[in-house]
Amino acid sequence: MKQFIFIIYAALLLQCAFCKKAMDFESFKVKVHGENNVDKRLNYPEKLNKITYSNMDHLEISLKLIEKDNKEKSINQIEQAMFYLSNDKSQNSYIFESNDEGNYRLNLKDVKVDNGDYSMIVRFSSPKKDYIPLEYEFGDIEVKYSIPETKPDPNKAPTLMESEGPNFYPKPDQPHIFKPEPKAPNKLFAKFVFCLMFIPWIYLIYIWNKIGININGLFYNSKTLIFGVLFIISLCSMIGILVLFFIKFNLFQTLGCLGLASIYTSVFGHLVLRQKAEKRSKERKLKMKKASTASDASSSSPKKETEKENDTKSN
Repeated sequence: MKQFIFIIYAALLLQCAFCKKAMDFESFKVKVHGENNVDKRLNYPEKLNKITYSNMDHLEISLKLIEKDNKEKSINQIEQAMFYLSNDKSQNSYIFESNDEGNYRLNLKDVKVDNGDYSMIVRFSSPKKDYIPLEYEFGDIEVKYSIPETKPDPNKAPTLMESEGPNFYPKPDQPHIFKPEPKAPNKLFAKFVFCLMFIPWIYLIYIWNKIGININGLFYNSKTLIFGVLFIISLCSMIGILVLFFIKFNLFQTLGCLGLASIYTSVFGHLVLRQKAEKRSKERKLKMKKASTASDASSSSPKKETEKENDTKSN
């Protein structure tokens, strides 16, 4: 039984091997255009002499693929049609272009490989179709690129390729040009407005003096006097900051100064109000004491009168 299965398996392998068809080249042309002109027609498995390829050349390979047993049948649109530049260090692959008549073409204007010797190999295979893979090493090529020496222009910014290559150099400085500052208004007018701001204060003091306001009640002790004067000075400083904003400061400088002035102004104002609140609380306590003493005196006087009347009656 085992021998029978082995015979069937071997027969299937032989059938698959014999069913696959071999491929061949009807024509195979190699051309190099440029400094090193080459135009050669090869017959498989003939090899080409070593050729040189520079950055001024471009390589052209054209061929026609047919069945080996049936020369009239061309092989169209094969799945894997590759060209290789291979050596011990690297292997670079390129794809052939094909048409419906079994013709394949490859044009290489820039192979983008390092300088050195490479073997030129073509490989054709078809996993979906029943064809035996075909490989043809048809010659050697020497890639010899020459890099032209270019002097960089210091007044010209490099391109992306130049910046990544050996000719990298820093970009020239490009100073930023700011817009001119707007013209400020006349300073004499600003000073005039500053003087006008003191007129309401002068008028306020004049009215206070006319109606006979008691300023001594406003600053009744040394603490209230000190805190009150500092509070008024802090208010004047805030007005001065606004005047400087009109004359010299910008918006950010003005906001910073006003933020700082608001801190000590609020502190001095709180201290003034605290002193006033303490004064009012003391005055309220004094009034309450006076009222309590007066009520005690009024309540004690009728008691004394009733006691006197009782004494007179008893006598």
